[in-house]
Amino acid sequence: MSLEEKYRNTHDLHVPEWGPFSKLYYGLSHIADRKKGLRFDLSVIPSYYRAKYMFPDALRDCGIHPWETTVDLSYYSYRYEMEWKDKVYADVSYYTYDKNTRVIRCHFVNNTDENQNTSMSLMASMETPLVSLNDRRVMEYAYCKLPKGAVYIDALSYTDLTYHTPRPTDHLVFEGLFRGEKRRSGFVNGSALAAGFGDERGDRVTYHFQTEKQMKNAVLMVRYCAEHANVFEIDGSFREQIILPKSNQMTVCQFPIGRLKEGSHEITLTAHGAGGLAIDGFVVCEAEKTREVSFEIEHWNRKPEIKKKGNSLILDYPDTPVVYGLKWQEGGSIVKEYLTDCIEHSLRATSNCFFEKCYDDGGEGHYTVPVLFPFHLKPHSTETVYAFVTCGTKEQVESRIEGLSVEPEILEALYRERRAGRIQFRSNTAGQQYKQGISLMAATIQNNIVFPIYVHGDYIRHNTPGKGWDCLYTWDSGFIGLALSMMSEERAMDILNAYMTEPGFPHAAFVHFGSPVPVQFYLFLELMNRYGTEEHLEYFYPRLKQYYEFLAGKSGGSTTNQLRSDVLKTWDYFYNSGGWDDYPPQVYVHENGLTGCISPVVTNCHVIRIGKMMTVFAQKLGKEKEAEAYRRDSKRFEKALQVNAWDEKSGYFGYVVHDENGKPKDILRDKDGTNFDMGLDGLYPLVAGIVTPVQKKALLSHLKSERELWTPIGISTVDQSAPYFNPCGYWNGAVWMAHQWFLFKTMLDLNETDFARKIALTALQLWKKETDLTYHCYEHFLVQSGRGAGWHDFSALSGPVVNWFFSYFVIGNFTCGFEVFVENRRFKDNFSEFYADLTIEGQDEVAVLLTLQEGNDYRFTYQGKKVKAKAVFDGVYEIVLPARTQGKFIAEKTA
Repeated sequence: MSLEEKYRNTHDLHVPEWGPFSKLYYGLSHIADRKKGLRFDLSVIPSYYRAKYMFPDALRDCGIHPWETTVDLSYYSYRYEMEWKDKVYADVSYYTYDKNTRVIRCHFVNNTDENQNTSMSLMASMETPLVSLNDRRVMEYAYCKLPKGAVYIDALSYTDLTYHTPRPTDHLVFEGLFRGEKRRSGFVNGSALAAGFGDERGDRVTYHFQTEKQMKNAVLMVRYCAEHANVFEIDGSFREQIILPKSNQMTVCQFPIGRLKEGSHEITLTAHGAGGLAIDGFVVCEAEKTREVSFEIEHWNRKPEIKKKGNSLILDYPDTPVVYGLKWQEGGSIVKEYLTDCIEHSLRATSNCFFEKCYDDGGEGHYTVPVLFPFHLKPHSTETVYAFVTCGTKEQVESRIEGLSVEPEILEALYRERRAGRIQFRSNTAGQQYKQGISLMAATIQNNIVFPIYVHGDYIRHNTPGKGWDCLYTWDSGFIGLALSMMSEERAMDILNAYMTEPGFPHAAFVHFGSPVPVQFYLFLELMNRYGTEEHLEYFYPRLKQYYEFLAGKSGGSTTNQLRSDVLKTWDYFYNSGGWDDYPPQVYVHENGLTGCISPVVTNCHVIRIGKMMTVFAQKLGKEKEAEAYRRDSKRFEKALQVNAWDEKSGYFGYVVHDENGKPKDILRDKDGTNFDMGLDGLYPLVAGIVTPVQKKALLSHLKSERELWTPIGISTVDQSAPYFNPCGYWNGAVWMAHQWFLFKTMLDLNETDFARKIALTALQLWKKETDLTYHCYEHFLVQSGRGAGWHDFSALSGPVVNWFFSYFVIGNFTCGFEVFVENRRFKDNFSEFYADLTIEGQDEVAVLLTLQEGNDYRFTYQGKKVKAKAVFDGVYEIVLPARTQGKFIAEKTA
């Protein structure tokens, strides 16, 4: 299958229909209805018999940890710490039996000197979609019933929508929505045309539709709600002025059209400008049939028809044709039902009410809970419990459940087979100490997949930073992709493609949510250097070009370059310029309402750096004119920073302040006159590769100084000597992996190999220490204590630990900075030979890292000449190469 066929017009992941997709619980999910966003959840709840429940709450630290996983989700597991640390625990695994059936394995371990009584519950439910991340109400859809010959026009199916006053977001609509789209329960398909459309006179929208026959006495019906009466002029196939009266509820108004010919039609609605309305859709039909038009809301019914037979259940949910079956091993069991909106509270409240089979607190949720009991664990013993879950039509499930046999020997053998494919690493000797922590991160990344996420009319599966963020996150997901690129080309490509839009797509130059840091370009470079082909380049280049040109202020009504300095700003699209929420000058700009006249440094730097990448990609495609345009942009944005942002006194660049005419006048300073940008933003020109020798020396000095940016646990976001440094901050006073990754790659470009290694190994030691202590994959680390903090199962901005581990400790890796472009990369002879064609940009010598088979001596040549190489671990080399060259690089074992 070509990339065009695989990725075009989809943002979904290429993973099975079964997986850890729940937004609520650790466990197994199945996509019950993709169009409706329905998800079947099944979780295991190990417990002490009639005592403590290990409820699998994915939204809080509950003593459960993603543990192991395969890339394709054919196997994954969780560790439930019933008594910390590893004294009494349960390892719960989910693995493939066949396409429609999964095995559940719960392995209890008692490492204490005492007897333990345990039980295991299975919790099954049908989960409905919510409106959005910020609206946690259940989404219920309206459906339009039409008489024969009538036409329904969804209000979002327009061919053109134009606001009288253009908006910065016209071509970069937030959160994967269409321009003008509002999501709400009670709309047809959950969406309507709203979001300020009609607020201003001259707002207009155009539709095309088809009629099968001529209509003798046609009527236009409009479903809408409005805070005020709204007036629209209709032009096109018919002309009409329509008045939509005020209505706080969805209502339908109808207007006479008269005779309407058969075939294609176009109408344009132009607003008079009252606003405050949401238009759901239009119906065109014969006047005599209007009473046959109806809009009905489908209310979810999450209670299934339950059929129990012995040690099995069949669950038939009314809102989906998919039927589910459960079967568990013979032994004591009871099946309970919970009608509640808070299952955790209900389970705990009834833990001792063992014979109460139905608990109803009036909630709308429904949970079917088979309880298996008891399992007596003698001191230092284990017990393994098995179950099946399957899906299909009712007939299929009934037949399959009858035929499934819980045979421990067979299921244990299958478990070992599936588990053998889990993500493991060809670690060299030096890296063995880090493997468990990196395995936990790999499992956490794979666990943090959710469904449904709404993007441009579809529900998708999507990798998120954590289950608490059931949404898109542009820059975070870029780092998820970077980590996955070490483990799976396809999974990383999925992440990249999720944020791409088709060239010319009118609603968004790229999928945007959160900080507009263009990590997708860095992910693409990593993928090209690792796996890339001409097909990859041809498919992704035009999509990345569209992304670049918007960020650079060159297309789509982008407002990033509206000031007269060429210092870019993205405040119109998000409050956060570099991902650093409480970064001091950024906070100051927003608190004082200065987003119109102050620009950060980081945006220019990323646009320069990705522009350099696009220059090389354009050249490889023979697009020299486009390559020259990227070069001009980079020089222009570089000049803007050099002229306006450098602060010689502090040795940092600074936020640029502009006057009322948009002309640059100074850098932003605090109340005492200190450069407000003494931190990562102020040194990002180093990452862009645009600094003078004096600037380079100053910025490297800040980075390496233990009084300034370097701390015992890594690089602080803000200079510790700055008066606004806050050791209790979120980003201000904390160490994060994400920006350290950019700096690590930059150090390779600068041939600062000792410092690059220091960044990576300090981070890996920090990660090892915290994961050894807690099994948690934290967001960030506090400078004062060196301990992890934030979300406990975080997989995004902490992902670079995977990349560093691969760079130094996984045999068969070639790592470079941003100035090296790799083609025809290949390892041979059990990783004791390596060949690649390199294009090296930059100004000075660059360094690359290569991990080869241990126990050998190697020689390294580039362009047929021997090059310098330093062994830092057995089989791990730092190699120095000349800039502005092209040639073949060879690493070979010597006799």
